[in-house]
Amino acid sequence: LPNEETVPVGVNNATCETFADALRFFNMGTGLRKVNATAMNDASSRSHACFIITVFQQTKTKDNPEPPDPELLFRREWGLINVDADGEPTDPLPAELFQESKFPIIKSTLSLVDLAGSERLKRSQVTGAALKETQAINTSLTCLGNVVNGLYSGEKHIKYRDSKLTLLLKSSFANPSARILLITNLSPTEESFQES
Repeated sequence: LPNEETVPVGVNNATCETFADALRFFNMGTGLRKVNATAMNDASSRSHACFIITVFQQTKTKDNPEPPDPELLFRREWGLINVDADGEPTDPLPAELFQESKFPIIKSTLSLVDLAGSERLKRSQVTGAALKETQAINTSLTCLGNVVNGLYSGEKHIKYRDSKLTLLLKSSFANPSARILLITNLSPTEESFQES
């Protein structure tokens, strides 16, 4: 993966060439979501879901009528190429593949994130493993809030490494050209005001 990004344990990467590929992986990820009943919700999300799509584009030009295999470009862009002690590629890849001017890549990323809901322990009435899950979810949401607040406040050091969630989403926040749209699902009831 990219040198500037660290990916938490448990994150899976897959190469897609068609929309059907992407939909298949999306459905696989959705199937892994964990849902349990609590006193507040019969089907409470017990995990965050992050589906991050990175699209690599390359324009055909007179000098570049047939771009190299997309898999090779993907490996170059994401640092998945073996190198020797001098930093020279050891994989049998064409030398021209590393000429950025000849093979420029436009990379775009779309992150779709469905956050697990924040529930107060007292109201959710969970125990055992579910209690630990709720605490972990609430901690990661607090870390996410701290990152957003730190960026808004202009802090010099943003604590992305405080949770797997913020570490995974770091490129979405740190990139100056990134745009973020947040859609919230809030309970309209008065007793849920603190959670909302």
